[in-house]
Amino acid sequence: MIPYCRGSNSVCRGLSKLLDLSQVIVEPGFCKCPKCFGNWTTERPSRSTITCQHHEFPDRMIQYKFCSEVLSEVTCSAKEKLALVLAANKQGEYWLPYLKESKCLCPSSYFMTGWRQEKIHNLWLYSFGCERRHCARSSSPCVQRYLDRGHSHTVGYEFLCTCPNNFRCPVIHTETQAYNVDGEDERGPYLLDRCRPINQIDD
Repeated sequence: MIPYCRGSNSVCRGLSKLLDLSQVIVEPGFCKCPKCFGNWTTERPSRSTITCQHHEFPDRMIQYKFCSEVLSEVTCSAKEKLALVLAANKQGEYWLPYLKESKCLCPSSYFMTGWRQEKIHNLWLYSFGCERRHCARSSSPCVQRYLDRGHSHTVGYEFLCTCPNNFRCPVIHTETQAYNVDGEDERGPYLLDRCRPINQIDD
């Protein structure tokens, strides 16, 4: 049974649709609250809905719904890289995402810039901005996948660019004990994954 939302900042529902189709796919709700509607919101900007391009597939849009207007009233400037952060943890069999930080409101759509694991509180943190550059080529690196110091477990992603039409940016979850990393920065060691044809699903 879907639990009741813990507060007005809870993400209560997710929707998705393909850009070339009008059909909206209503995903199972995350939690229950009185004003959690299952219709696609066309209002931009909205303080109760996040509309974003799917992090992996450029031909798909996602909406996350809140129980009330909880997003910032301030519009993001062109230089603002971070608009908001969602957090999620698990309660029994259910993932319960909620708004952790809202710095500003994107005037149109949002783009997920990455996510990472926060082990201290057993949370996953998802960052969103208002823009993401387009990849220069269909074979461009599109995401950095961060590993733990033992190079065996994925602990985060940072998206570098949006792949061209008919290509996707793979989010690979395979765990092994022997990675040769592509680089390392202040967040740790990482692998680079590249755009691949949208019908190539081999991860």
